[in-house]
Amino acid sequence: MKKDLLYSLIGVVLVVALCFGLAQMRPGFEPPKSEPFHLDKSVASVAPVSKAAPPAGGKVVMRVNEQPVTDLEFQTFLSGMPENMQQMAQTPHGRRMIADQIASLIALAQEGRKMGIDNDKETRLRLDADQTNVLAMAALRKLVTANDARMREEYNKQKGNYESVDLKHILIAYEGSQVPPRQGSAPLPLPAAMEKASQIEAQLRAGGDFAMMAKSQSDDVASAQQGGELGPVPRGSLPPEVAAAVFALKSGEVSRPLRTQFGIHIFKAGERKSPSFEQMRPQIEAELQQKLAKETVDRIKSGAKIDMDPTFFGPEEKPAGPKTQP
Repeated sequence: MKKDLLYSLIGVVLVVALCFGLAQMRPGFEPPKSEPFHLDKSVASVAPVSKAAPPAGGKVVMRVNEQPVTDLEFQTFLSGMPENMQQMAQTPHGRRMIADQIASLIALAQEGRKMGIDNDKETRLRLDADQTNVLAMAALRKLVTANDARMREEYNKQKGNYESVDLKHILIAYEGSQVPPRQGSAPLPLPAAMEKASQIEAQLRAGGDFAMMAKSQSDDVASAQQGGELGPVPRGSLPPEVAAAVFALKSGEVSRPLRTQFGIHIFKAGERKSPSFEQMRPQIEAELQQKLAKETVDRIKSGAKIDMDPTFFGPEEKPAGPKTQP
């Protein structure tokens, strides 16, 4: 019974967050205390409130109608809550406020058992689904490990994509580009926009001030106010053809006009930077965890025997073969 209660409470932890929010808005709110209940013969199939000893290693930190809740269970509830609530739990006052809401849920769940709701078909299906999710995620955490050697290998493979360059740009909008022209201006046809960009490039190569040109000519209004400044831009965040052109520039060099879906760009390259492994470690670990998780799930799924009822799911869709030339 106690495990079922744990799974059900984890499944509705967002309700805890909502209750906590209400408690914050209404200081002094005290959830009503439920009285211990006793089951009669008409609901004998419903499990009574557990008075069993807590799990090994768990210290009882609260009781609700004599049902113990251990510190480990409290931390389990807490781990699924929003980060701000987890921070609140760093103080005794915050822990007590969260405990009040958990107690409300436990008392409500106990009342549900008294009513026999835990034996409803829909409730059992939801509890089973929650249990499957919890077990699957726990298995994945144990199976997937992004160790240091693998992360360093990934860093060396992706090192070029992590390199960044300080960029400025002047953007000229054209008909159909995603960035509109400056307020009050009509979008130029593509040839006219390209001609305008070429003229700006020529002025820059003749010694024109890039920042001043950006402020007066660029249709990217936000960066124009900063003299065209975009800041450090990683290679991996740019389309391949743009990245190739930009990273071929020397510091201080200006690019030829480059067309993208946003408009026609004239870039000016600045300092290049290559972050260290330690700087990139959090990002690499997160990306590698996702990659390994997909590989693990695909491997386990491929070894599983899966049968689907075609009358419910429809016929199996076969992968499309290569197109043949007429």
